[in-house]
Amino acid sequence: MYRGVALAFLRNQALPTGSEVAHFLGTQPLTAAYEKGALCLRLTGEDILPLLRDPEVSAMASKVAVLQPVRWALVAMQRALGREYGVTPGLVVEGRDIGTEVFPDAEVKIFMTASLGVRARRRHAELLARGQVMALDAIESAIALRDRQDARRKHSPLRQARDAIVLDTDSYSMEEQVEFILARIREHTVR
Repeated sequence: MYRGVALAFLRNQALPTGSEVAHFLGTQPLTAAYEKGALCLRLTGEDILPLLRDPEVSAMASKVAVLQPVRWALVAMQRALGREYGVTPGLVVEGRDIGTEVFPDAEVKIFMTASLGVRARRRHAELLARGQVMALDAIESAIALRDRQDARRKHSPLRQARDAIVLDTDSYSMEEQVEFILARIREHTVR
């Protein structure tokens, strides 16, 4: 969702300031809903999920994430999704403040980590698969900068929830990560 707001600012060539945020939130509707079992994120009606992993969107996401009006609006959207989809069939949500700010009472919280080098290599491969070329060291620098900005922001900083289960994904395949998470969910929900 923060990337969706970032994309809107990039498209409008606007800097995310207080007045720009208020204008955006009033004129460029960002909507989220589940369609056919997957999240659909729309900006003024356009499905924008395929556009959200571009490096410039990632960089702008950290800039908009520090703005309190953006946080309030998006946390409200996330909690509304939780109310709508949280009980049946259940809601799986990812984000940098989901377990600490958005859903602090979630039954199962997984705090996923990976080393900077592994994350950079994964992003590099993702970009190459989409036909985008970016130097690995530039990707690593961008990720490190975003981590620092998110950990130091005043509102809802990136941090591990006290009751979160840590999953270091460095040596796990995607399938192994999913199995780890499903096993922890089963442990916490089948009692």
